[in-house]
Amino acid sequence: MTPPHFAARMRELATEAGLSISIMGRAELEKQGMGGLLAVASGSAFEPLLIRIDYRPEGVTQKPVVLVGKTVTFDSGGISLKQAHGMEQMKADMGGGAAVAGAMQAVARLKPDLAVTAIFAVAENMPGPNAMRPGDVLRTHSGKTVEVINTDAEGRLILADALSYARSLEPQLIIDLATLTGATMGIFGPLGIATFSTAPSCLSLLIESDRVAGEKIWPMPLWDEYLAFLESPVADLRNFSKTGQMGSTPVAAMFLKQFVGDAPWLHLDLYNTCWSEQPHVFGPSGPTGSGTRVLTQFVLALADRETTRSSSI
Repeated sequence: MTPPHFAARMRELATEAGLSISIMGRAELEKQGMGGLLAVASGSAFEPLLIRIDYRPEGVTQKPVVLVGKTVTFDSGGISLKQAHGMEQMKADMGGGAAVAGAMQAVARLKPDLAVTAIFAVAENMPGPNAMRPGDVLRTHSGKTVEVINTDAEGRLILADALSYARSLEPQLIIDLATLTGATMGIFGPLGIATFSTAPSCLSLLIESDRVAGEKIWPMPLWDEYLAFLESPVADLRNFSKTGQMGSTPVAAMFLKQFVGDAPWLHLDLYNTCWSEQPHVFGPSGPTGSGTRVLTQFVLALADRETTRSSSI
């Protein structure tokens, strides 16, 4: 899928499900100061997009839960070009966005008593003549600056803008799903979702939800010391750890944490589970839809928890 193809499909799905949708193009992204998303897409023939879909059940007044999906429709690595072997699988780098799209379809059908907003940061990462370069310094939606060390660490750049935008919606919780770091394959192999959290009660509910969904959520650390590996002499942050690939999964999560402020936050890194070489219990080989089931189950559980709290007041 290309970014315009993805946007057209989301418009179709939202219309069919009775959900509201808005799409930001280049002019609005520039106005919003989304330098990360704009930079990642700068080597592509396709413009970047920020898509928002809202589900608002009647009578629900609580703040929304915001689901954020990394939607890199194809990731060549940019100027920091990936190796040729396996690059055809990089059409699955929109796996986080696909999971959020699937969960929103389920939400529209199951109708939980919970306000839910989905945000899709959509771009294609290509090594075109205008592509971002290692050494560039970007200013993101939050105002924080980022030094680009590796253009293949692009997902965190588009998520920096998307998470900052999500925070501006004053949510009760932000959950992002992203095919973020190849290092998850070294940690888990093709099973298990690396999960990071600043909201212990929500993490517990996610783990409880996964007992039904069966996607093998596994909590990972967010130690403050990881932030030192993202120090830059010319920007607030660098986009690639000083340790290289060592510890890159939690360091990438620490990068994202800088853009959610004090909002409760969950981060699911789906890189290792977004693609299956073999047919499996949930479907055929190829892209898997990883994250959709546990996210849907979690939204239902969160709605039940909110209903219980309201009835006890």
